[in-house]
Amino acid sequence: MSLPKNAYRSLLFEGRSTLQLAEVEAKLGVTKRHLINLIEAGQLNAVNISKMGSPRVHYRIPVESYEEFIAARLLADAGCSPLFEFPKPALENLYNRLKAHLKGGTDG
Repeated sequence: MSLPKNAYRSLLFEGRSTLQLAEVEAKLGVTKRHLINLIEAGQLNAVNISKMGSPRVHYRIPVESYEEFIAARLLADAGCSPLFEFPKPALENLYNRLKAHLKGGTDG
């Protein structure tokens, strides 16, 4: 899931591959602690670039991870689901399998 090319351009970092926490803090208006909490909760993927065994962590956020995080939040805010991205036949198959499972069927 990624952001459409022309949507929310002000949230993007074009031409970049990784981001520092301070850049994301400024762009989103959040604290460093909030970003670290998101990273530690697995909601925002990041790479720890600290030396092995170092007690301090230094994160870099891949741009793709940042964009996926923003897209997921935008979809959640709009009441949408990533399921809407699946083709209709795949959703119908999933629906039928879930319905059979809930009725006690052995499909699954």
